[in-house]
Amino acid sequence: MSLETPKEAAERTIFTEKRIRSWITNRQVRYVKLDGSLFIPEGAIEELIERNTIEPCQDQQNHHTSKSLRAETFITSSTIATKPENDVSSQQALRTAMKLRRSSKTS
Repeated sequence: MSLETPKEAAERTIFTEKRIRSWITNRQVRYVKLDGSLFIPEGAIEELIERNTIEPCQDQQNHHTSKSLRAETFITSSTIATKPENDVSSQQALRTAMKLRRSSKTS
């Protein structure tokens, strides 16, 4: 197993040493602590990147439909009707529903 210091990892990647140390502190990246020194195992930064990678939506139609369905579900639960084919109206209804929900929580 190969180990590198946070400084070496920073020199090897696009990330700063400060950011890498922050990941260690927040336990977002695997690390080894030996005699008070911190080391990052080989592949740990790459694992962090992989875990945080968001894949693009391959089918725009499915993305649009799922977005409309999410808005419709939320709005229906707030007793406000919307038209999924009219995205602007859906967004406006969603904003109104969110305002109503927030105001009912504060009352």
